[in-house]
Amino acid sequence: MNGASRQTSNFYPLLPFLTLLRREVHRFLKVSVQTLLTPIITASLYLFVFGATLGERLSVVEDFSYAQFVIPGLILMGVINNSFANSSSSLFMARYLGNIVDLMVTPMSPAQLIFAYTCASMLRGILVGSAVLLVSLFFAPVPWTSPFLALLMVLLASFIFAQFGLIAAIYSNNFDNLSMFTNF
Repeated sequence: MNGASRQTSNFYPLLPFLTLLRREVHRFLKVSVQTLLTPIITASLYLFVFGATLGERLSVVEDFSYAQFVIPGLILMGVINNSFANSSSSLFMARYLGNIVDLMVTPMSPAQLIFAYTCASMLRGILVGSAVLLVSLFFAPVPWTSPFLALLMVLLASFIFAQFGLIAAIYSNNFDNLSMFTNF
């Protein structure tokens, strides 16, 4: 066995997971205007309306402007919405179109399948949250009182809502059932 074969065989247990992860990331990057740019524009509009316009009329609370108060919530809203939307829509569409059968016959464990969908959804949520953070810097400085806890909160929220998205996709039989999770 040569070195290349040995290296591939050691890498093989992760290959199905990495392949599905790559496919899912490519899927949401292919329509990045829809999946990444739209949530950033939405958060920017919220920041403009609530942070800049309404914020001028509200008083400062404990040395924080209204925009500084709203920004963390908008960042987390982007992370939560996009983590949930990515996993739920991807798995639901795979079920709806019948593509899930292709995944079920691969040598991939259910844990790898769930983890690949979850990681791709977390990546989308974190990308949107990071972009919203960068856009929000034009509206107000963000006070970093605990960056470690902020990062932990973003990671946990994206993980939990990616999992909720998978659960919603599993239990939804049609588009109306899936939209019920986000509407209520």
